[in-house]
Amino acid sequence: MKIDIVTFSCDSTPIYYEFWKPISKYWKTKFGIHPVLLYCGDKNIDLSEEYGTVHRVPSVSGVADYHSATWGRFWITKKYPDKVCITGDIDMIPLSRKFFIDDVEKFADDTYVHLNSGWYYGNNTETWKSEYNIISAYYHIATGKVFNDVYGFEDDFVAEMRKFEAVDYTGKNKGVGIGYAHLS
Repeated sequence: MKIDIVTFSCDSTPIYYEFWKPISKYWKTKFGIHPVLLYCGDKNIDLSEEYGTVHRVPSVSGVADYHSATWGRFWITKKYPDKVCITGDIDMIPLSRKFFIDDVEKFADDTYVHLNSGWYYGNNTETWKSEYNIISAYYHIATGKVFNDVYGFEDDFVAEMRKFEAVDYTGKNKGVGIGYAHLS
């Protein structure tokens, strides 16, 4: 497996969108991986495409832009079904070529990999399935097709966010919003 695209998303919060130009340049020049940004919001913010591609979606009525921006880095992979994508956090600077290039080569293109699935819990990759534990939204790797197979994305982003926001956690994990992707 070789990563083709790193996906980011942000809303109109300057503390995040101001990372786009330097982080896109860094990923493109250090790793040769094409950055893709999904901007979620209604403001006309200048976002350079010098080192990557910018997609824009308007705010979704009744949905916080930061929710759209969090989930957007996954949804945008749908636009790249034949490319291997990695989700990134726009404010995290990767350093290790071994971690993002060399170690990823051992995986087949039809797999779903999360590079940090056990990091928070002493490298126990099963712990995130336990009640109240989390899994980060960054460093998930798969082709756009595999991401779509796992998450069943809607074609339209508004419809996707309506589905995302409609999940009913009543009686599950004591009402805490934890979702699981079943990979079977």
